[in-house]
Amino acid sequence: MADDVFIFRSSGLVLFSRCYGGEYCAVHPDHNLQAGFLAALYLFSQEYSEGNELQAVLFKRIRMDFAVDAAHDVIVVFTNPSDSDPAEICSQLNQTLNQFVQKYTNNLGDEVIVKEVFEDFEADLHQSKIVCRECQGEIPLILTKEYLADYSLY
Repeated sequence: MADDVFIFRSSGLVLFSRCYGGEYCAVHPDHNLQAGFLAALYLFSQEYSEGNELQAVLFKRIRMDFAVDAAHDVIVVFTNPSDSDPAEICSQLNQTLNQFVQKYTNNLGDEVIVKEVFEDFEADLHQSKIVCRECQGEIPLILTKEYLADYSLY
C-alpha cells in the first residue's frame, strides 16, 4: 500500500499527487521538497544514465519507486517504508501506471493539461487496493509564495 502517490510528466508537471499518511508522512507532513526532488531526480537520471532507467531510491526509512511510460510521458512514483516488499511495490506501480495511461490516454496528448481531469483517479487507487488510508491531502509539486512565506530562508 502506497504512502504517497505522484504521477507527473518528465518536465515535472504534476498530473496527480496524494499523501495517504504513512509512517514517513507522520514524521514529515510537508511534502513540497520531496515532490520537487523527485522531478529533479528523474530528469537528472535521464541526462546522466543514457538509457538506464531509474527504478528506486532507497533511504534509511523510506523508499521511492518509479515506473515510467515514456511513450505517454507519464511517471508514477510511490513512497513506502524501506522494509516494504519490492516485488509487491513493482506490481502495484505497474498496475497504477497502466490504469492511469489506459483511463486517460485521450487526455495525455492534449497540448494543455487540465489537472482536474485526473481527480477521480483516487477512486481507482482505492478500488484496486493500491492505497487503503484516506487521503491526507494533495502534494503540490511547486513551492508557492504562500508556502515560502511560512518558512525562514536563513
